[in-house]
Amino acid sequence: MSIAFINGSPKSGPSASGWVIEWLWARLKDYFPPEKVLRLAGRNNFQDHSLADILACPTWVVAFPLYVDGVPAQLAQFLDTIIQFKKESLKLDPNQASGAGNQEETSKARPAEPTRLYVVANNGFYQGSLNCWALESLSLFAQEADLVWGQGIGFGGGPMLLELPRFLVNFSRGPFSPLTRALKEMVNLILAKKSGPNLYVDPALPASLYAFLANQKWRLTALKRGCFRQLKAPSPKVGTDLHN
Repeated sequence: MSIAFINGSPKSGPSASGWVIEWLWARLKDYFPPEKVLRLAGRNNFQDHSLADILACPTWVVAFPLYVDGVPAQLAQFLDTIIQFKKESLKLDPNQASGAGNQEETSKARPAEPTRLYVVANNGFYQGSLNCWALESLSLFAQEADLVWGQGIGFGGGPMLLELPRFLVNFSRGPFSPLTRALKEMVNLILAKKSGPNLYVDPALPASLYAFLANQKWRLTALKRGCFRQLKAPSPKVGTDLHN
């Protein structure tokens, strides 16, 4: 039993997508031997693994941030590469392929059981439902790549995961308690090799408070970088047409 974790965040450092993968792995590691785990993150790391090895994993977990209501470019390119590779692999007839290498790559790209795809998307908005189109894109990818859709989770307030103390994130009644409940459901589905409905969750705090905290974060960042005064937009002159 093998599993592939794919971090689609363009960030080289800590990210909400990385946090999600670590959270899931902490609860799945007892069921998957280390040698059966592939961990991919970033454009360079995507290239470090054979596509055949990735396709041989019966379970994929993809986490990524929402970029312009869609998938980050490097992740989209990687998924497109997988589709093209799989199409080429299926065209090869093992009985007619030239060379043992082609036969080996073709056989490795065919797992013994259907590959199931689980996806977690996050955004900086309050509403987790705004990830719906990105999850739909991954669902279409699953159809094109002949994968089984396991489940999708879309959650809002992703950047706040890295700002809050860890004990607040994991607390059963904290701001991200709806997210942890959704992720626990995904863990159960992965272990049972089953599919479930998509889930959309918001932070467990009022939207007005989330907006206030986000604005405070921007103000603090501006103060540190010496551009706080530039945050205040100039007042329009009397008689100014705001639509022009």
